[in-house]
Amino acid sequence: MEQKVLNNVVLSLGTAVILGLTGCSNSDNNGVVAGGGILPGTSTTTSGTASDGYIKDAIVCLDMNLNNQCDNNASYKEPFTVTDANGSYSLEVSAADKAKAAANAPLLLVGGTDIDTLATLSGTFKAPFDATAATTTAQITPLTTLVSAMVDKNVSVDTAYKQVAKALGLTETEVKSDPVKLAKDSNNTKVIQAAMTIHRVITTMAKSAGVNNSKIYGDLVTAINAVADSNASNTSIATIVTKAADEANSTLPRKAKDAAKVAGIIETTISEAITTYGSTNIQNAALASDDVVSTIQATVTTALDNNISIDSTFIANVDTNASDTLAMASPVKIAVKNLLSSYLSDGATLPDSDIDSIASHFTTSAAVSVEAIIALKGDSSIKPAIITDLETAYKEQGIKSYVLNLGYTISAGAIKHINLDNFSSTMTKEAFATMIYDTKNPELMTLALQINPPADIASMSDIQKAKNLFTSVRTQVNQADTFAQDESTKIDKALNSVSNSVTFTTTLFDTLNDMIGQAIDTNQTTASRLVGGGDRNISVSKTTAANNVSWAYTIKDTNVTTSWDGALTYTDVNPDNFNPADFTTLSAKLTGTTPIDTYGATIADGKTNSQDLDANVNIDKIANGATLKLNATITNNGDSISVTDANIKSIYDVNSTNNEPLPKYIELQNLYVNGTVGAYTLDGKLDIPSYAVNTIGAANGFDPKTTYYWFGIDAQCDNNSTLEVSNVKYDGISAKGYGHNSSSSNGTTTNYYWFNWNDMKSAPTDAGVASNYSGLVCSDNTTPTINWAQKDSWTDDDLQNSGHYPSEITFNGKLTNTVTSAYLNATVDAKWTNIVDANLSDENYKPNIDATITGELAMPESPVMNVTLKYNSTATNKTVKVTYVNSDVSITANTVFSDDNGTKTINLSSTTGIKSTIILNGDNTVDYTKSTVTDTNGKTVGTVVDLEGAPTVKYADGTFESLF
Repeated sequence: MEQKVLNNVVLSLGTAVILGLTGCSNSDNNGVVAGGGILPGTSTTTSGTASDGYIKDAIVCLDMNLNNQCDNNASYKEPFTVTDANGSYSLEVSAADKAKAAANAPLLLVGGTDIDTLATLSGTFKAPFDATAATTTAQITPLTTLVSAMVDKNVSVDTAYKQVAKALGLTETEVKSDPVKLAKDSNNTKVIQAAMTIHRVITTMAKSAGVNNSKIYGDLVTAINAVADSNASNTSIATIVTKAADEANSTLPRKAKDAAKVAGIIETTISEAITTYGSTNIQNAALASDDVVSTIQATVTTALDNNISIDSTFIANVDTNASDTLAMASPVKIAVKNLLSSYLSDGATLPDSDIDSIASHFTTSAAVSVEAIIALKGDSSIKPAIITDLETAYKEQGIKSYVLNLGYTISAGAIKHINLDNFSSTMTKEAFATMIYDTKNPELMTLALQINPPADIASMSDIQKAKNLFTSVRTQVNQADTFAQDESTKIDKALNSVSNSVTFTTTLFDTLNDMIGQAIDTNQTTASRLVGGGDRNISVSKTTAANNVSWAYTIKDTNVTTSWDGALTYTDVNPDNFNPADFTTLSAKLTGTTPIDTYGATIADGKTNSQDLDANVNIDKIANGATLKLNATITNNGDSISVTDANIKSIYDVNSTNNEPLPKYIELQNLYVNGTVGAYTLDGKLDIPSYAVNTIGAANGFDPKTTYYWFGIDAQCDNNSTLEVSNVKYDGISAKGYGHNSSSSNGTTTNYYWFNWNDMKSAPTDAGVASNYSGLVCSDNTTPTINWAQKDSWTDDDLQNSGHYPSEITFNGKLTNTVTSAYLNATVDAKWTNIVDANLSDENYKPNIDATITGELAMPESPVMNVTLKYNSTATNKTVKVTYVNSDVSITANTVFSDDNGTKTINLSSTTGIKSTIILNGDNTVDYTKSTVTDTNGKTVGTVVDLEGAPTVKYADGTFESLF
C-alpha cells in the first residue's frame, strides 16, 4: 500500500509539472480538486448565504469524507461555521484540510431555521466547493444542491451548472445567485420560486418514501440531463421529477415516484402564493405555501401508507384542497405554529385554539418571534406552560448557538444539565467554561476543557494523549503477556527434545571421559558400564591409526534392540606414547548417534529416538591450565542446534604423583549458538567478559562432595484422638511437609512427615523418639507414637569452581517464529554486583543485579516494539525502568520497590508529556490518595480511583478508563 501511495504521489507531481509547463487546464472540471486544488498550500475562505428563504443558525462545513454530515469529534473534525441571523456565513478551509478532503467534497448545510417560515430546515443543502482561489463565493440553495448531486455522479462542476440551469429554464448566473436578494432587489422571483419548489417537492417525495432528501436529489440526475438536453421550452422541477419517475431504470423508491405526481400542484401553489403576496413579501408567500405543502404531504403520505392509489381523481381532489387552503391561509398563524414546532416537542400537535390565542397578539408575520411570544408571559389568554416551555427551549437554543459560534457542538441531553439562569449570551468563554465544567457532566466537562480549561486542569488534548497512553500501555502489555504465554508454551514444547538431547549428550561426554580415563590408567583397551539404573550399557573400545587414537562407543538399551554408535577420536597424536594429560596442543572429535531421551523419557509420536552428534574440541596448554575451543552440532527429527567458537579457559594444578590435572576453576568466555527447533530459529552470542571470586566458594575449592540427608516418620495417636499440628520440628529444624490424616479400623489416626536439609553431617539416630519433636501432640494431650522412621542419604557434586562466578554476562541474539514471523531481537547485559561476599547456601540470600535488556519485539499484526528494560537491585530496594516505543507512542515506566513488603512507586511518562505516578501499598493495592496523572506542567489530567474494586483513571473530562 505504501508503494501504491508513493506511486500516486509521483504521478500527481508529474502531472502538475506537465500542466504547469504546457499552460493547459481541464476546463470541464473548472480546476476543482477538493483533495488538493490548484492552490494546495493555501487556505481558502468561502462566503455566501444559505437560503430557501435565508436560514439562520445552520452549520456549514466542508464534507471532507462525503458522509453527508458535519463531523466534529475527537477522532475526526471537519472545518465548519454557523450562519448568522441573516443566513450569511464565512468558512475558512486550511490547506491541510483541502489536502485530506475527498475529490469534489462539497459545502454542506445542516440544520438551522428559515427566517421567513420560522420552521426548522428539513434535510440538507449542498454547493460545490471551489478550492482554486484564496477567496471564493458560494450560495447554498436547493438549486446548488441539485448541482452537487450531479457532481457526485461524476459530472463536472461547469457542466452541472449548465444542465441544472437549462432543466429549470434559468441562466447559470441565476443558479449561482442569492434567490432572496434577486427577488427583493431586482423583482426577479423565478429563482426563489424554483428554490422553494425544489425543496418542498423533494421533501414531500422523501417523507413519502421514508428516505433522506439527499437520496432523492441523487436520483434526479439522469432526469435533469434528459430534460436539459430536450431543448423543451417548458422546463421546471415538476418536469424533472415526472421524468425521473417515468425512467425505466430509475432508482427512486416506489412511494417517491407516486408522490412525484403532486409536484405540479406544489409548483403551482408556490407560484400563486408569490403572485398573491408579491416580491416584497416573500415571507408571507413562503408561510402560505408551507401551509398548503404540509397538508399535501400529510394527505399523500397517509394514502401511500394505506395503499391508496394516487390516481387522477386523487390528484384532482388534492389540487382543489390546495387552492382552498391557500386562499384561507393565515401567515401570522402559520408563523406561530412553525415557530412553536421548531422549539417545542409537542408544538406540531398543539390545538388550534392555543395557536390562535397567541396569533391574535400579532398583526403581521414579521412581528412573530420567540422574544415577542415570551413577552406575552402572564397573559391570561395563553396557557402558562406554553410560554414557560418556550422560554426554556429558547435559552437552550441560545446555549447551542453560543457553543456553535465558539466552534464546537453540544447535545440536547448535555444542555439539560446546565442551570439556564446562570447563562448569558454575552458571558465570556472563560466564565462559560467554568460554569459547565462544574456540572460534572462528562460531555460538558469535555467541552469546557476544549473551550478553556480551569487553571489547574490539563487541556482536552492532553487528556486525549493520556487516554491514548493508557490504552496503548494496556493493549501492549496485555498483548505482550498473551503473546509471551502462548510463545513460551510453544517454545517449551519445541525445546523439550533439545533439552533431553543436551542432557544426554552431557552425560555421555562425562561417562566417556571417565571410562576412557580409567581405561588408560589401568592400561585397558576396552571398558563397559551400565547406566540409567541398569537399563543401558555403554561400551568403549580403543583403536589406533598412524596419527590418532580413537575410542569407539556403543550404547545398547536392554529393553529394545536399538543401539547407537560413534567414536571419540584424539587426532594428530602419536598412538604409541599418547597421554591426554601430557600435551601442548590436542584435538578431539566426537561423532556418532546417541539417544534423545534420558533413560526412558517418552518420545513424541512420529519422532525417532536418535540424534546425530558432531563435536570438535581444540585444546591448547597454557602455563597453569588449558584453553578449549568447542564446536558442536546436534541434529534430530529435523531440528538442529549448533554451538560454535565456544571459548573456555580451564585453570588447574598437576598431581605430582600421577601427573593428572587437579582442576581449580573453569571460565566460559563466549560462544555462538544458532539453529532451528520446531517452528523457531535461534541465532545469538553469549559473552562473559568478567568473573569475580566469591570468598566462600574459593574456600570450598573446585568440586567438593556433599552428603544430603532425608528421613520421614509416621506419627500415630490412639483412642480416636487426632494429631494437632503446629510447626513440627526435630532438633529445632522444621519439617518440610506432611501428609493427610488417615483413620484405621482400630480408631487411630496417623500423619506422615518428611525432613530434608543440607547442613547435617550424619543421619539422625533418634528419629523414632517422639519426645525429640516439638509441635507434634495428640488432641487428648498425650504424646503420639512414632510407628516408623525411614532415612536415606546421597552424595552429590557441589561445583564451587573455587568461587569463580560470572560477574557480568551479555547475550545478543534473535529468536524467530518462522510460521508467524514474530521475533525477539535483544541484547542482554547483566552484572552481579555483590557476588564477592555472597553466601549462596543461605536460602534468604538475594543477589544484587544490575541488568539491561534492549531489543525489538515483533508480534503478529502489531507494530514492532522497541523495548529497553533496566533492572537494579540493592540490599534496600529494587528499581525497574521500562521504555518501549512503537508507531503510536513512546513510554517510560520507572518502578521503585522499597522492599518486599514496602510501598512501590510506578512512574509512567511518555514523549507526549503525560506523567503518572502510581503508589502501591505493601499488599500491592493502589494508594488512591497519592496516585495521580498530570501533564508536563503538573496540571491534573486525571485521578486514580477505586471503581468497584478496580483501579481506574477518572479523567478530568469525567470519563473513566481501567488502569490495568
